[in-house]
Amino acid sequence: MNEKNGEELRGETAENGQILLKGGVQGLRLIIPEHFSGEELRKGLQEILSGGKHILQGARIVFDLQGRATDAGEILWILEHFVWPGNVSVLSWVTYSAETLEILRRSGFPTGEPAPTGHAAERTHRSLVLERSLRSGQRVEHGGDVVIVGSVNDGAEVFAGGNIVVWGRLQGIAHAGSEGNADARILTRVFEASQVRIGRKVSYVDKDSSWWGKSVVIGIEDETFIVRPLTIQS
Repeated sequence: MNEKNGEELRGETAENGQILLKGGVQGLRLIIPEHFSGEELRKGLQEILSGGKHILQGARIVFDLQGRATDAGEILWILEHFVWPGNVSVLSWVTYSAETLEILRRSGFPTGEPAPTGHAAERTHRSLVLERSLRSGQRVEHGGDVVIVGSVNDGAEVFAGGNIVVWGRLQGIAHAGSEGNADARILTRVFEASQVRIGRKVSYVDKDSSWWGKSVVIGIEDETFIVRPLTIQS
């Protein structure tokens, strides 16, 4: 996810079978393909280190693991064989794996998109656009709006300080206004979630609901959840 035009953080995937090293406003971003085995990860990082040490020297990096499950041993290997010998500073670790996120947080590592600096810090509405679906066990957290160009499957979680927009099916947990913003909204093309969260409130949903499986906008008015049909015009 790199910053584009100073307005969006756009989700990117390393689909060509290689680790991507991309430049951005806040430094470099290292994107690891989700399907990589441990051997492929180690080989790819060693190739980057040997071929681009002059670029990495003193660089600030966002380590983007995407949805790849990474255990404590592998994180330690990355530190010992890439971060420390490359003399780089890790601004943050980004992951959609709930288990990996828990390991990183327990270890005291910074996680999620790094805080903006300079003019970027003056913006109050930054959006994260993720061009993919979220599988069970994957989790996204972001301080602004989150747009999922895909589905949020059962067992996946999205936490946004602002609004949440899901282009596909919303079956997992969506928490808009997760920092307490009760004015946030949840929009989805197909609603099939057992609960929604906005601000400090939670509402549980029955499958017999009249708006189950439909396109809706969900918000809070007068301390009550309000659901309205979402009309998508072509």
